[in-house]
This record gives sequence, C-alpha cells and structure tokens, in this order.
Amino acid sequence: MKRVFIALVLFVPLALGTGTPDVGAAHTGSRTYASFAGSWYYHGFNVDVTATGVVYAVYRTYTWCSRQQRYECDHIVGGQIIDGGLWAAYLQKRSGAAATGFIAASAIPSLSGTTIVLVRRVHDFLFMTWGAAGHRVQTTLCGSRVAPSTRKCGA
Repeated sequence: MKRVFIALVLFVPLALGTGTPDVGAAHTGSRTYASFAGSWYYHGFNVDVTATGVVYAVYRTYTWCSRQQRYECDHIVGGQIIDGGLWAAYLQKRSGAAATGFIAASAIPSLSGTTIVLVRRVHDFLFMTWGAAGHRVQTTLCGSRVAPSTRKCGA
C-alpha cells in the first residue's frame, strides 16, 4: 500500500503533464520490457518494473530525519519506518538482457534526470546501476522465484 501511495504522489504530476521531462519514445505502451517486469528486492530496497518500461523504486536511505534534515531521510510514523528514498523512471532502450532509461522523478532532487541500467541475470536476479555521476550505485536485486535460503537478498 505504501508503494502504491508513493507511486501516485510521484506520477500524478507526470500524468498531468506538469514537470515531465521530454521522454520521447520512452513510454510506447508496448510490452517491450516484459522480461524485466515484476517486483525485485534486496534488504531495504524494492523495485517494481512494468512491461511497458516504467520503474518505481522505494528504499531505505539509512539516514534518520531530524529538525535539520527533513528530506532524503527515513522517518517513523506510528512505529513503522517510512522509506525516504523513492524514484520513478522510464526505460527507453533495450538491448538483449539489458535496458537503459532515466529517473524522471525522485524524492532526492539530484537523482532526477540520471540514468538507470537494468540487466537480467540467470536464476531470477536483476543487476541495477543507477544514480548521479560520481555516486553511481550498483545493486543485485532478487525476483520472486529466488529461494530465500540463498541468503543473497538480505533479511
């Protein structure tokens, strides 16, 4: 439910055409990215990819919000941790097991407009590179068919 709410907050302005970068052919309505579609996770990091190439990420920043830091941080509401990192991206190009695109909207302003690369790996893993130049993050995410006993996906 939390991810649905966050996705709505991010994409209402995009759907209304306000603040949307020029996406060109990024969202064609085809199922070009069906092999990437699904929910992917790693401890504290969740990614949902649609068959049409829209990517939603919700993740822990592992920095607590305070009076001095109100954004780009996690906080607690009613005993539940609310993830401070979130972004939405459009995939634009696919080449074999890889797809590239850009982050269109983010709770962390420096991420907006930066690139994202997804690479499908065997045994239901997804290798993802994302973020601003000089601060690129590489993460291996697990799909729903990865056995929990592999311990490769965190707690």
